[in-house]
Amino acid sequence: MIEEYFLLSEKVLSKLFRLPPKAPSYFLLKGDASERNFVRIKYYEKSQIKNSILMIYPNREDNSLKDYLDIQRLLKNHKLPVPEVFAFSIEDAVALLEDLGDQTLLQALSRHPEEIDSLYVEAIEILARMQSSLNVGKEESIAFKRKFDTEKYLYELNFFRKNYIENLLGKKIQKEHSHIFDQGFYKMSKMLAEYEPLVFTHRDYHSRNLMVKKGKIVMIDFQDARLGPPQYDLVSLLKDSYVSLEEAFVEKMINHYFIMRENCNFPVKDKVNFMRFFYICALQRNLKAIGTFAFQKVSRGREDYLQYIKPTFEYVKKNPLIKGDFAILWEVLSKYL
Repeated sequence: MIEEYFLLSEKVLSKLFRLPPKAPSYFLLKGDASERNFVRIKYYEKSQIKNSILMIYPNREDNSLKDYLDIQRLLKNHKLPVPEVFAFSIEDAVALLEDLGDQTLLQALSRHPEEIDSLYVEAIEILARMQSSLNVGKEESIAFKRKFDTEKYLYELNFFRKNYIENLLGKKIQKEHSHIFDQGFYKMSKMLAEYEPLVFTHRDYHSRNLMVKKGKIVMIDFQDARLGPPQYDLVSLLKDSYVSLEEAFVEKMINHYFIMRENCNFPVKDKVNFMRFFYICALQRNLKAIGTFAFQKVSRGREDYLQYIKPTFEYVKKNPLIKGDFAILWEVLSKYL
């Protein structure tokens, strides 16, 4: 399989460059939760060693690469930090990208914990600029043609029910409990779907999708962007399954987010209501993430994702809404954990 990727890399390089680069070497990188593959290519150009990343999509028939290129263009046009696209081939479902190195925000926090404030402040500022500067309805992009709606939220919550409770834990949900799940999940999904205003949403704005190159944050994995509530990406960043943040730090970053929204002429008008929906978003997204981790284990044999289930459930257990709006749902859900 690895050899196939290297042969494909050679073929694509020959197509993308007028003259194929001299002495290229290929290194298959460890993949993420998606089905894409990434090959680091080192080659000589004008006597200098250059690095690029070849992103390979498994399915040439769908529009995934087109979506990636569309959203990369949108973000770049607004001077938001994304990798450069040097060349691409829709026919081969590949793109040659800027090499951002190997350091994610998660890794940067591990190596330089003293920089946590500056890194998260930068991530918050990028998020506020992204939400305030992209002109919803005034620009052409696939991101503005799809959105989080009741059906999408509900699908993700049922994905959790199926993959975590039924498939990973192997538990059969009682009929009367299934009815309570249906009601609670629908209530949560409908509440989120009716929130306004909607903004551009990265959808996976967390510590493994933010690279740190030369001390600056660059976003990756944005191809599934869509319209959604502004709380969604903030939750992804501050209720992150991969890194546990102190609650006092989370509150400080939320306050900084409010300040940045003001600075971007996009103020949060009702902070109490904003925070209520922040926790609704957190509950939905955390349950969805647990379902994804379970799916990775059950369907793809990825044991490494199991370690993130416990810290994600800690977020759920500390969510104030499990004692309020969703107390009945939590009472039933906790019976299966």
